Amino acid sequence: MCIASTSAFGRHVLAPLIPAFSARYPLLSIELVMADRKVNHALEDVDVSLRITPQLEDHLLARHIARIPFICCASPGYLVSAGRPTTPENLQDHSCLVFRYPVDGRLLPWGFMRDGLRFEARFGRVLISDDIDALTQMALNDGGITRLAEFVVRPHLDAGRLVPLFENNGGGHAYARTEPMDVYLCLADRFALTTKVRVFMEYLQQCLGEQWPVQA
Repeated sequence: MCIASTSAFGRHVLAPLIPAFSARYPLLSIELVMADRKVNHALEDVDVSLRITPQLEDHLLARHIARIPFICCASPGYLVSAGRPTTPENLQDHSCLVFRYPVDGRLLPWGFMRDGLRFEARFGRVLISDDIDALTQMALNDGGITRLAEFVVRPHLDAGRLVPLFENNGGGHAYARTEPMDVYLCLADRFALTTKVRVFMEYLQQCLGEQWPVQA
Protein backbone atom coordinates (compact mmCIF):
# COMPACT_ATOMS: atom_id res chain seq x y z
CA MET A 1 0.00 0.00 0.00
CA CYS A 2 1.38 3.39 -1.00
CA ILE A 3 0.60 6.35 1.27
CA ALA A 4 1.50 9.89 0.22
CA SER A 5 1.72 12.73 2.72
CA THR A 6 3.07 16.21 3.21
CA SER A 7 6.59 15.97 4.58
CA ALA A 8 5.96 17.41 8.04
CA PHE A 9 2.78 15.39 8.68
CA GLY A 10 4.40 12.24 7.36
CA ARG A 11 7.54 12.69 9.43
CA HIS A 12 5.98 13.73 12.73
CA VAL A 13 2.61 11.93 12.68
CA LEU A 14 2.36 9.10 10.16
CA ALA A 15 5.84 7.59 10.50
CA PRO A 16 5.44 6.95 14.26
CA LEU A 17 1.99 5.37 13.68
CA ILE A 18 2.87 3.06 10.79
CA PRO A 19 4.87 0.42 12.73
CA ALA A 20 1.91 -0.44 14.96
CA PHE A 21 -0.39 -0.62 11.94
CA SER A 22 2.13 -2.82 10.13
CA ALA A 23 2.29 -5.16 13.14
CA ARG A 24 -1.47 -5.72 12.82
CA TYR A 25 -1.13 -6.61 9.13
CA PRO A 26 2.31 -8.22 8.74
CA LEU A 27 1.64 -9.41 5.16
CA LEU A 28 0.93 -5.88 3.95
CA SER A 29 3.82 -3.96 2.42
CA ILE A 30 3.67 -0.22 3.07
CA GLU A 31 5.43 2.67 1.35
CA LEU A 32 5.31 6.22 2.74
CA VAL A 33 5.95 8.90 0.12
CA MET A 34 6.76 12.39 1.40
CA ALA A 35 5.65 15.03 -1.08
CA ASP A 36 4.72 18.67 -0.52
CA ARG A 37 2.80 18.74 -3.77
CA LYS A 38 -0.36 17.35 -5.31
CA VAL A 39 0.48 13.74 -6.11
CA ASN A 40 -1.23 11.95 -8.97
CA HIS A 41 -2.81 8.82 -7.52
CA ALA A 42 -3.05 6.98 -10.83
CA LEU A 43 0.30 7.88 -12.37
CA GLU A 44 2.25 7.41 -9.11
CA ASP A 45 0.37 4.30 -7.95
CA VAL A 46 -0.73 5.99 -4.72
CA ASP A 47 -3.51 4.28 -2.76
CA VAL A 48 -4.23 7.08 -0.34
CA SER A 49 -2.90 10.59 0.28
CA LEU A 50 -3.02 12.79 3.37
CA ARG A 51 -3.56 16.43 2.42
CA ILE A 52 -4.23 19.79 3.97
CA THR A 53 -6.93 22.10 2.63
CA PRO A 54 -4.85 23.96 -0.03
CA GLN A 55 -3.88 20.61 -1.61
CA LEU A 56 -7.44 19.33 -2.13
CA GLU A 57 -8.64 18.66 -5.67
CA ASP A 58 -12.24 18.43 -6.83
CA HIS A 59 -11.84 15.04 -8.52
CA LEU A 60 -10.65 13.30 -5.32
CA LEU A 61 -12.78 11.79 -2.59
CA ALA A 62 -11.73 13.46 0.66
CA ARG A 63 -12.59 12.55 4.23
CA HIS A 64 -11.89 15.05 7.02
CA ILE A 65 -9.94 13.10 9.64
CA ALA A 66 -8.24 15.66 11.91
CA ARG A 67 -8.27 19.31 12.95
CA ILE A 68 -4.85 20.18 14.32
CA PRO A 69 -4.10 23.46 16.13
CA PHE A 70 -1.52 25.87 14.77
CA ILE A 71 0.53 27.56 17.50
CA CYS A 72 2.32 30.89 17.14
CA CYS A 73 5.54 30.80 19.12
CA ALA A 74 9.05 32.14 19.51
CA SER A 75 12.13 31.37 21.55
CA PRO A 76 12.63 33.01 24.95
CA GLY A 77 15.77 34.65 23.58
CA TYR A 78 13.92 36.29 20.70
CA LEU A 79 11.17 37.58 22.99
CA VAL A 80 13.74 39.10 25.34
CA SER A 81 15.47 40.94 22.50
CA ALA A 82 12.43 41.94 20.41
CA GLY A 83 9.63 42.06 22.95
CA ARG A 84 6.52 39.91 23.21
CA PRO A 85 3.60 40.74 20.90
CA THR A 86 0.27 40.86 22.70
CA THR A 87 -1.97 40.62 19.63
CA PRO A 88 -1.57 39.29 16.06
CA GLU A 89 -1.67 42.86 14.82
CA ASN A 90 1.74 43.33 16.45
CA LEU A 91 3.31 40.77 14.10
CA GLN A 92 3.99 43.49 11.52
CA ASP A 93 6.60 44.83 13.94
CA HIS A 94 8.41 41.48 14.25
CA SER A 95 10.53 39.05 12.30
CA CYS A 96 8.22 36.26 11.10
CA LEU A 97 9.27 32.81 9.92
CA VAL A 98 6.90 31.86 7.12
CA PHE A 99 6.27 28.71 5.07
CA ARG A 100 6.20 28.88 1.27
CA TYR A 101 4.16 26.28 -0.61
CA PRO A 102 6.62 24.42 -2.89
CA VAL A 103 4.03 23.87 -5.63
CA ASP A 104 2.78 27.37 -6.37
CA GLY A 105 5.15 29.58 -4.39
CA ARG A 106 2.46 31.15 -2.20
CA LEU A 107 3.25 32.09 1.37
CA LEU A 108 1.10 30.27 3.92
CA PRO A 109 -1.20 32.92 5.42
CA TRP A 110 -1.56 33.13 9.19
CA GLY A 111 -5.28 33.06 9.81
CA PHE A 112 -6.87 33.99 13.13
CA MET A 113 -10.38 34.05 14.54
CA ARG A 114 -11.67 36.76 16.88
CA ASP A 115 -15.29 37.27 17.90
CA GLY A 116 -16.39 34.94 15.11
CA LEU A 117 -14.50 36.85 12.41
CA ARG A 118 -11.50 35.60 10.46
CA PHE A 119 -8.54 37.84 9.70
CA GLU A 120 -4.99 37.35 8.45
CA ALA A 121 -1.90 38.71 10.16
CA ARG A 122 0.36 41.13 8.34
CA PHE A 123 4.04 40.20 8.51
CA GLY A 124 6.97 42.43 9.29
CA ARG A 125 10.38 41.25 8.14
CA VAL A 126 10.12 37.66 6.92
CA LEU A 127 12.43 34.67 6.79
CA ILE A 128 10.99 32.10 4.40
CA SER A 129 11.44 28.38 3.86
CA ASP A 130 9.56 25.59 2.11
CA ASP A 131 10.52 23.19 4.91
CA ILE A 132 8.71 23.17 8.27
CA ASP A 133 11.64 21.72 10.19
CA ALA A 134 13.92 24.46 8.85
CA LEU A 135 11.49 27.07 10.18
CA THR A 136 11.48 25.28 13.53
CA GLN A 137 15.26 25.45 13.72
CA MET A 138 15.19 29.17 12.87
CA ALA A 139 12.72 29.76 15.69
CA LEU A 140 14.77 27.73 18.17
CA ASN A 141 17.80 29.86 17.31
CA ASP A 142 16.10 33.21 18.02
CA GLY A 143 15.17 33.90 14.39
CA GLY A 144 11.71 35.24 15.06
CA ILE A 145 8.07 34.26 15.48
CA THR A 146 6.66 31.30 13.60
CA ARG A 147 3.38 29.43 13.33
CA LEU A 148 3.70 25.66 13.55
CA ALA A 149 1.34 22.72 13.79
CA GLU A 150 1.03 21.29 17.28
CA PHE A 151 2.60 17.99 16.27
CA VAL A 152 5.79 19.84 15.32
CA VAL A 153 6.03 22.32 18.17
CA ARG A 154 4.66 20.48 21.22
CA PRO A 155 7.99 18.95 22.40
CA HIS A 156 9.68 22.35 22.20
CA LEU A 157 6.86 24.04 24.12
CA ASP A 158 6.93 21.39 26.85
CA ALA A 159 10.71 21.78 27.18
CA GLY A 160 10.52 25.58 27.31
CA ARG A 161 12.57 26.02 24.15
CA LEU A 162 9.67 27.85 22.51
CA VAL A 163 6.96 30.01 24.09
CA PRO A 164 3.34 30.09 22.85
CA LEU A 165 1.80 33.46 21.96
CA PHE A 166 -1.72 34.91 21.85
CA GLU A 167 -3.19 32.48 24.38
CA ASN A 168 -4.86 35.01 26.66
CA ASN A 169 -7.87 33.00 27.80
CA GLY A 170 -9.23 36.04 29.57
CA GLY A 171 -10.49 37.34 26.22
CA GLY A 172 -10.26 40.96 25.20
CA HIS A 173 -8.35 42.47 22.30
CA ALA A 174 -5.26 40.35 22.85
CA TYR A 175 -7.13 37.08 22.50
CA ALA A 176 -7.27 35.52 19.05
CA ARG A 177 -7.62 31.86 18.18
CA THR A 178 -5.26 30.57 15.53
CA GLU A 179 -7.00 29.02 12.54
CA PRO A 180 -6.41 25.24 12.68
CA MET A 181 -4.94 22.86 10.11
CA ASP A 182 -7.54 20.54 8.58
CA VAL A 183 -6.20 17.18 7.39
CA TYR A 184 -7.99 15.01 4.82
CA LEU A 185 -7.56 11.42 3.73
CA CYS A 186 -7.97 11.37 -0.06
CA LEU A 187 -8.79 8.62 -2.56
CA ALA A 188 -8.81 8.68 -6.35
CA ASP A 189 -12.41 7.40 -6.45
CA ARG A 190 -14.81 5.11 -4.59
CA PHE A 191 -13.21 2.04 -6.19
CA ALA A 192 -9.97 2.90 -4.39
CA LEU A 193 -11.60 2.10 -1.03
CA THR A 194 -10.14 -1.39 -0.90
CA THR A 195 -9.95 -3.47 2.26
CA LYS A 196 -6.38 -2.38 3.00
CA VAL A 197 -7.26 1.29 2.54
CA ARG A 198 -10.39 0.95 4.67
CA VAL A 199 -8.55 -0.61 7.63
CA PHE A 200 -5.82 2.02 7.39
CA MET A 201 -8.41 4.79 7.33
CA GLU A 202 -10.15 3.35 10.40
CA TYR A 203 -6.82 3.02 12.22
CA LEU A 204 -5.85 6.59 11.40
CA GLN A 205 -9.22 7.98 12.43
CA GLN A 206 -8.94 6.19 15.76
CA CYS A 207 -5.40 7.42 16.44
CA LEU A 208 -5.90 11.02 15.31
CA GLY A 209 -9.44 11.40 16.59
CA GLU A 210 -8.35 10.90 20.17
CA GLN A 211 -5.92 13.81 20.04
CA TRP A 212 -7.25 16.07 17.27
CA PRO A 213 -10.99 15.48 16.77
CA VAL A 214 -12.55 17.04 13.71
CA GLN A 215 -15.14 18.86 15.81
CA ALA A 216 -12.50 20.56 18.03
